[in-house]
Amino acid sequence: MEENAIVGVIIDDEYPEYPGGLQALRDFISTNVTYPSDSAEGKVWVSFIVDTAGRTQNIQIKKSLSPLADAEVIRVVKIMQFIPAGRNGKQSYSKMSLPVTFRRERKQ
Repeated sequence: MEENAIVGVIIDDEYPEYPGGLQALRDFISTNVTYPSDSAEGKVWVSFIVDTAGRTQNIQIKKSLSPLADAEVIRVVKIMQFIPAGRNGKQSYSKMSLPVTFRRERKQ
């Protein structure tokens, strides 16, 4: 093995992208996530695979907030559609992680 080889890491030429970019992803999440009835505030960290068709799979909660918040994040991630990653001109699977913040609206 070469001295400078990185074992087990494949870097894609193109990363998965949400159509419309990061702001569109934020808008999608804020529009589709329903605040859970257990009133938890904080972040849920979720990881998932974006497959070659841009669908999400293998969704896993990496940092839990509450059972209802976690379930809501999983529900929303399941309906997301991405532009898949690419390597050498071909679509490839890619792992992503996202934080989803739950915060109650503050009355002014």
